[in-house]
Amino acid sequence: MTQTDYTKKIEILKEWAYAYYVEDNPIATDEEYDKLYHEVLDYETANPTEVAEDSPTKRVGGVVRDEFTKAKHIKRMWSMEDVFTKDEVEEWLDRTVKNVGKTPYFCEPKFDGASMNLLYENGKLVRAITRGDGVEGEEVTDNVRTIRSVPLTIEYKELIEIRGEVVIRKDDFEIIN
Repeated sequence: MTQTDYTKKIEILKEWAYAYYVEDNPIATDEEYDKLYHEVLDYETANPTEVAEDSPTKRVGGVVRDEFTKAKHIKRMWSMEDVFTKDEVEEWLDRTVKNVGKTPYFCEPKFDGASMNLLYENGKLVRAITRGDGVEGEEVTDNVRTIRSVPLTIEYKELIEIRGEVVIRKDDFEIIN
C-alpha cells in the first residue's frame, strides 16, 4: 500500500465512522470497516513514522479512566442560565440585546450532559476538560478520545478552545450503566 492509498483509506474510515456514530446512518458493514481498519493498522505497523495524527487507530479504546487530574481552563467556563417561562426568555433576550446587540439565535431542545472544553493546538486535540467550577475542571482527554464524533484533528492550526455539551442517548446510557 502506498502513502496515498493509506491516506485515502483513513478518510474512508473517518467517513464511515461519522455516518455510523454521528448520523446514526451506517454506510458500511462492521466487516467492511474492520477489514479496512486492519489494512490501515498493518500499514502503520510496517511504517510507524508515517502514522497520521487523525488515524482511527490512534483513538483510545473502550477503556475509560476512573481517576482524573484537575486542570485549569485558559478562560473561565461559564454555565448556561436556566430559563423556564416565556417572561424569563424575554428578560434574557433583553439583557443579551443590551449587552451585545441584536444577533441571530439558534434554539434546540434541552439536553443533559457534561459540559466539555476541547483544546486544539496546531490542529491536534491536546486536552479535554469538564467545566468543573468554571475555573478548574477534570482532565478527561483519554475519555473524550473514545467519542467517535469528536475529531482528533481539525483544519484550524491556531490555538482554539471549542466548548459544548457531551450527551448520550438514554437507551445507550442504560446499556452501559
